[in-house]
Amino acid sequence: MTDKNTFKVITLACAVIVVFAVAITVGCIGNANADSAGNAGNAGNAGNTDNTGNAGNAPVADNGAGKTDLVGTQWVLESIAGESGLKPVPKGVTVTLKFDEKTLGGNGGCNGYGAGYTTDGNKLSVNQESFMSTLMYCDLSSPTEAAYKAALVKVASYKITGDILELFDDSGKVLLVFKETAA
Repeated sequence: MTDKNTFKVITLACAVIVVFAVAITVGCIGNANADSAGNAGNAGNAGNTDNTGNAGNAPVADNGAGKTDLVGTQWVLESIAGESGLKPVPKGVTVTLKFDEKTLGGNGGCNGYGAGYTTDGNKLSVNQESFMSTLMYCDLSSPTEAAYKAALVKVASYKITGDILELFDDSGKVLLVFKETAA
């Protein structure tokens, strides 16, 4: 490569790194903004203890402070919906999920990902427009990671039972099943 081409490649790589760093920084700064009650992104949900409904409107675990067990809990994907029902995650592939006050993120088996989300009772909506992911090539985990990301943006509600988190679509079908793990 010529010196000019080397300089162009280095400049482009630096620009990509700067854009990614800014995106992460903006997401982190956005998480620090909470309302006066300390309920970032969940102000209208404080004190909601209505635990009635069907599988699509399943009960939500509540710690009594208007916060659910979603925030701060680390989850590992156990199974994912396929054409013929729930299928276990393949051996050797680990998909993680963790919720902060306004964002969720983790590892899709190879690539890191993140997005904004909102809750209202047991309703959960992942902001598709804010969804971002690293773009590494991943041979073993690629099919699982693609199916996971496709399912995650379809999530409409959730249910926590003990150390199990189930995410449902808008018709009440289970899309993803997680088990709580140590962070």
